[in-house]
Amino acid sequence: MIPKKKHTTAVLIFANSAQEDARQKSIPKSNFLFEEFSKDTIGKVEKTGLPYYVFSETKQRGFSFGEKFTNAIQDVFDLGYENVITIGNDTPQLESFQILNASEKLKDNKTVLGPSADGGFYLLGINKCNFNANVFSGFSWCTSKITSEITEWLVANSSSTFKLKTLRDVDSIDDLRFMLNLFRKISNRIRLEIVEILRLFAKTLLQNILFGIKKTFLPSSFNKGSPLF
Repeated sequence: MIPKKKHTTAVLIFANSAQEDARQKSIPKSNFLFEEFSKDTIGKVEKTGLPYYVFSETKQRGFSFGEKFTNAIQDVFDLGYENVITIGNDTPQLESFQILNASEKLKDNKTVLGPSADGGFYLLGINKCNFNANVFSGFSWCTSKITSEITEWLVANSSSTFKLKTLRDVDSIDDLRFMLNLFRKISNRIRLEIVEILRLFAKTLLQNILFGIKKTFLPSSFNKGSPLF
């Protein structure tokens, strides 16, 4: 019997539950959408054959995003892996081959970054020898300069980097509108959820506009009580 090859690279899916994502992001009625995002992401990771670990808010340790993210990476390294590829669940454009590409680059001791259009990143692949928990927890997380900040630190520490194609993650209604223009690059289930959210958003927006017009131009209600003398 041939022993099963031990993987040296694992995928960390660092993403909140659908309920928590819907609460934090400015997208109404999006619970089912983020559930589909999570299923879609896990399906793509499973196609790679790489081991993976999901860290939602129930497994994350720390107070700030930087602490939680850094601790999650460290936890996967502590399981005995030499490389960790971290991704979220809100980049439907991400495909299995890009994760495998990152895995191959890590074998050459390169740090892999998948930049997001907003200045963040949707994928980070890093070798254990290039990871410093104290430094990582202090980066400017959740800002538009995080990718450039990490890149500068890696260059300063003589770590070679490889950048994947820039993709767009989903944080707002505008991001959903953009996703609809991807046509076949997103699943039908996700497309249907996006269409329904945009429909509800447009309906609510129209109601608010009509209410504002009515309040501005129609005469206000008058006192129907006893006349004042």
